[in-house]
Amino acid sequence: MKNLFIDSNIWLSLYHFSNNDLEQFGKLKNHLGENIKLLLPQQVVNEVFRNRDVKIRDALSFFKDWKKPQFPNFCKGYEECAKFTKGLDILEQYRKRWLSKILEDTRKQNLPADKVIQTLFNFVSPIECTAQMIHAAEYRYKIGNPPGKDNKLGDAINWECLLATTPQNEDLYIITADSDYQSAVDKNSFNLFLRLEWEGRKQSEIHYYPDLVSFFSAHAKDIKLQDERNKNDLIRSLKSSPSYATTHALVAQLQQYSDWTTEQINSMCEAAIHNSQINDIFSDSDILNFYKHMLSSTTADTENIQIVRSMLSPQKYLGNV
Repeated sequence: MKNLFIDSNIWLSLYHFSNNDLEQFGKLKNHLGENIKLLLPQQVVNEVFRNRDVKIRDALSFFKDWKKPQFPNFCKGYEECAKFTKGLDILEQYRKRWLSKILEDTRKQNLPADKVIQTLFNFVSPIECTAQMIHAAEYRYKIGNPPGKDNKLGDAINWECLLATTPQNEDLYIITADSDYQSAVDKNSFNLFLRLEWEGRKQSEIHYYPDLVSFFSAHAKDIKLQDERNKNDLIRSLKSSPSYATTHALVAQLQQYSDWTTEQINSMCEAAIHNSQINDIFSDSDILNFYKHMLSSTTADTENIQIVRSMLSPQKYLGNV
């Protein structure tokens, strides 16, 4: 399990232009609680909601203030000018409707970025930033220790929160593009003072990444192996499911995964055929939809897969009985 900290600027980048796109954060949700433990100080939550509207305003500035181009008089004698102008008028109508929807979703906190952030924030319990942590942050700022600048304590509070709450001997994976955490010599390296402080106090290592893309790229193999272990464990449990309730619970967990191997699909089909705790409730919507989706992703044609495909077509299945 990797202890992962993502600073507020990375979260807020979802409202702007960056490599930290929605797909990467969606991928993160699939691994929380399995391969990754998200460390979320309350200070980060506050910073995200405090700065959200400013980030959206800045990102929208060009789009919102866009103006139609002006043409010199000598351009207007061409037939293309009239067509082009008409096309711009149509585009301007689309832009206004589009912008209206964006502003409405902004007011309702219903932007795609809002949904991703809320989903992830709701998945974990924020870490309380206690008075003791805040006092420690004030002290480190006053004596000149990083992180922090411009008489702001947010980064220092987050750092003290991580020091106080991360278990001993457990590594920290930190994602930030903030210069306060970077080496002044090499922006691809972590700040030396902070690294030595962490290693000395926590007896563990810091792993630093500027964005989620680089984090997932570095750990794709480890995460994939853990996913496969988790999937195989769930499949074994499904094959021996002792009750309808257990079947429903296991299928709910299996639905979080994809990229099944033929062997895994065959095993789940075998479970559906031979375990009455699955077979009896196969027509329940969650069970039925899971198997439909799973089989739609493969062209494999084992005997077990053929039987379950027949079960998904009731008339054909009954005709075989």
